[in-house]
Parts: sequence; C-alpha cells; structure tokens
Amino acid sequence: MKNVKASQTPSWLIAAIALCLLIILVTGTLWAFSENPMAMAMAFSAKSPTATATTVTTPTPSPTPTTKPSPIPTWTPTFTPTPTQRPVATPPKARASSDLTITPSPTPPGLFFYGRWIDVDLTQQSLKARQGEELVRTTLVSTGKEKTPTPTGLFRIHTKLRYDDMRGSDYFLPNVPYVMYFHKGYALHGTYWHMNFGQTASHGCINLPTEEAEWLYNWVTVGTPVYIHE
Repeated sequence: MKNVKASQTPSWLIAAIALCLLIILVTGTLWAFSENPMAMAMAFSAKSPTATATTVTTPTPSPTPTTKPSPIPTWTPTFTPTPTQRPVATPPKARASSDLTITPSPTPPGLFFYGRWIDVDLTQQSLKARQGEELVRTTLVSTGKEKTPTPTGLFRIHTKLRYDDMRGSDYFLPNVPYVMYFHKGYALHGTYWHMNFGQTASHGCINLPTEEAEWLYNWVTVGTPVYIHE
C-alpha cells in the first residue's frame, strides 16, 4: 500500500495571510479613529497615561500683629488738706503800773473740789493737779515775770490746742505744744525754748516742761477750773 503524506501548507503562505490580516486590522482601526477623534484620544490616554505633577502651593499664614490695648490710666483722687486756722494766742499787753496789782480771788468754793482742778502757786512756782482734795500730780513751772505777771484768780480752761503759734511785740514762738487757754491769751503750755522751771520767765503764761504739759493736756477738759494764787 502506498503511503500518502499529509499535505503541508507552505510557511510563506501563512506569513502572507498574517500580513494581510494585520494590514486590514490597522486600516480598520485608523478608519474608526478618524470617524471618532474623542475615542482615539481616550484610547491613547488609556494606553499611555501621563502623570501630570501638580504643584500645590500651601500658603504660609502671615502672622497677624497683635495690638496690645493701651493701658487705661487709673484715676487717683488727690486730696489737698485744708489748713485749719488756729487761734493765735494774744500775749498780755503792756499795762500801767496801777494795773499790775490783781486782787486774788478767794479759795474756790467746795463744789470744785469734787472734780479735777488745777492749783497754781506763784510763790512756789509750782502746779498741782488735784482730784477733789487729793493730789494727783505736781510739777515746777515758770510764770510771768514782774513786768508781765500771770493773772491770779479762778478761771476755767476754755480752749485746747495740740499746737499753736504765739507772738508778741518782742517774740515769736511757732508750734508751741499742748496749749490750754484759761483766760484770754493766757495759757498753760509746753516749753521747748528754756528749762528755767521753778522761777519766773514768761510773758504771763504758765510754762510747763513739755512732758508734763502733755500729761496735763490729756488729763483736763474744757471747763476744768484753774486756780492761780500767790
């Protein structure tokens, strides 16, 4: 029996057929894209995507200036002290020789001995603070000189001043301490310009050591009797 070999297709024919098919495919594709450009663009975009880098600029916040509020001035009231006008002691005026003799008052009536009163002895140049008949405190003083004597009699404290200025024709004494007026411009008061207690030295007032005057100033009241005698 005679062997019959299967017929084989030549390879060049296969290559020719493949080339024809490729040409047909390319031609059809080009024709389709020419009819629809948008599809062509999408096809190329899908095949070769191109990443476009987008630069995003982040704005840098500018610092907002902080305006500090201006301080509100604090109003502080200013108080201007009003000077207190103090009565000025009137020193004893020059008197005629006939006026220098003052008749002393009699011993105070017993009514005054029940309370506080002041006993001034011109002969002894002493002052005694008494509570009724009881002696509370005593001190040496300086009363008026011969030409400017201290008046004698029974008087009462009528004005008390912590400080006062005293002036006369030949003197001026500022800020005399612990002043207790008992008759016109005559007063018991502290003394800072001399230490001659126990002898006459004043223009008619009763000079006390300042510490004694302070004690007496705090002890007496307006209306306290003052008995001055030889």
